[in-house]
Amino acid sequence: MEVKDIISQVEGLFGRKPNKYLMQVINDGLMDIASKRLTNEDTAVTDLLESQRYYDLPPGLLKIVSVEVKQENTSGSLEFAPLQKIDRNVLSIGDES
Repeated sequence: MEVKDIISQVEGLFGRKPNKYLMQVINDGLMDIASKRLTNEDTAVTDLLESQRYYDLPPGLLKIVSVEVKQENTSGSLEFAPLQKIDRNVLSIGDES
């Protein structure tokens, strides 16, 4: 959608308005979208189960930023370690038994 499309829709709903006003409305909308995107983040934790390969994701999830696994470090304490990126070229697809 382009600015001219948004302007024509606003004018269709509310009548003819000055361009300065319309640009301010569009900018306000963009700022609102940006602020909601920044605050619309969540953290989820799930337990890994033996022999379980797939896990459900939270509903409405748009993007996974990182995956971390809780593991014991060299000193014996638990920490979250980032899961390394998996190279899809080395994965074998099919029977992995």
